[in-house]
Amino acid sequence: MRFEKARNLLRLAFLMQGRADGVSLNDVVAEFGVGRRTAERMRDAVGEIFPAIEEVEQDERVKRWRIPPGMTNQLAAFTAEELSSLATARALMEKNGLTQHADRLRSLETKLMPLLRRERRRKIEIDTADMALAEEFAVRPGPMPRVDSTCLDTLRTAIIGCQKIEFKHRNRKGKVALLRVQPYGLLLGTRQYLVGKIEATGGYRLFALDNIEAPRQLDQPFLRDDAFSLKQYASQSFGVFQEMPANVVWRVAPEVAQDAASWLFHPSQSIEQQPDGSLLVRFKAGGLQEMAWHLFTWQGKITVVEPKKLSDLLRQQCETVAAACHSPSPEQHDPLTSDAGAVGQALRNEEAIV
Repeated sequence: MRFEKARNLLRLAFLMQGRADGVSLNDVVAEFGVGRRTAERMRDAVGEIFPAIEEVEQDERVKRWRIPPGMTNQLAAFTAEELSSLATARALMEKNGLTQHADRLRSLETKLMPLLRRERRRKIEIDTADMALAEEFAVRPGPMPRVDSTCLDTLRTAIIGCQKIEFKHRNRKGKVALLRVQPYGLLLGTRQYLVGKIEATGGYRLFALDNIEAPRQLDQPFLRDDAFSLKQYASQSFGVFQEMPANVVWRVAPEVAQDAASWLFHPSQSIEQQPDGSLLVRFKAGGLQEMAWHLFTWQGKITVVEPKKLSDLLRQQCETVAAACHSPSPEQHDPLTSDAGAVGQALRNEEAIV
């Protein structure tokens, strides 16, 4: 326990040096899960070790403290595990097409290594290489839309600078329209989307980056709506499709209950154990079509209690797949219950690995 307290004090010192606006007592409470009185004692203890600690002058009433740059540098040490995790994150981003993020992590790796002493650096390089041989990761297979890195750079610059952008947008039918948008953020995944407010209507909308052509940053700043939260916007839906949230209830069959209990289907979910061993999963979200796609992978082991629209979508999806997998002879197996079921299980296994 005494060693844990020492580690926490060192962590707090690093936080105080790493944050330009300093650290408040509320930050200490949230970061270390302690009470306010303990937070005060931790701040005072750090102040005794680093007398150069200073109070940050700000307009807000909350007091904040920081340690001048360089005071804790000699205490910092990077482990092979930390650098290996950084390399793994970089490789994952490269395989998922996030080349800009991967390049930044590679640059960070390059900057970190010279901070180590020569003997320590050599040992960490060897340990990191050994760990790279012992670790591997899986990436969800399948096609992935290509996104121009220049397009991403333009959008990021506009988002950070709160500058309006103009681009040509191609819809699913191939029709191209010239749009002027206030860019608010990016949703990154198997497919990448821009979240923006359309200048003409004022409503928020998703734009697939692979459907954006010739984006151009305008010399027209916009005032960002502080009430808008990208995280909250994304959590309104099961996936990325945005629609009016609905109350969703799924029943999970007993034979897959243990597997389903380990899944986070949605941040707002609640799970209720039933007497027969089944589970009831409840949450509120939009994106019913994406829910139907996911439920298909559970091979009928998760059924929809509500809403009815989701049940209808899932039924239509199964009928469409059954028609597409038409069997030429009655003796052959039913593709919907066998081949599609196997594919569904494989897809869920890949999701669990990633």
